[in-house]
Amino acid sequence: MEHIVSETNKYAQQVVSQMLENHSLHPKSRICKWRDTTVDELFVFFGIILAMGVVVKTSDNEDTCTLRLEYSEARLYKIQPILSHLNNKFQEMYRPAQNLALDESIDVERLARI
Repeated sequence: MEHIVSETNKYAQQVVSQMLENHSLHPKSRICKWRDTTVDELFVFFGIILAMGVVVKTSDNEDTCTLRLEYSEARLYKIQPILSHLNNKFQEMYRPAQNLALDESIDVERLARI
């Protein structure tokens, strides 16, 4: 963890130096407020990332419809209209030619459910 902290802080300094040399550092840039990170902060950060993968929280504007869906379906519920629209447009715009190859490692059943 100490090595990650050291490299993270070093990288931040390199970014600031490069931006100063290129005259691209704006006074209101977030990098101007950079404070060196610590080992404790990194443990908290990694803990939050791990917890996000395990703990499933509902959003405040959860629709009752999403409660009946499986987890994988519920994650896409809010953007499903966009996905459907794009899929329809892609199908309209692209007609595969006769010689079409399909990689056998693709999980076709999983794609069909999406």
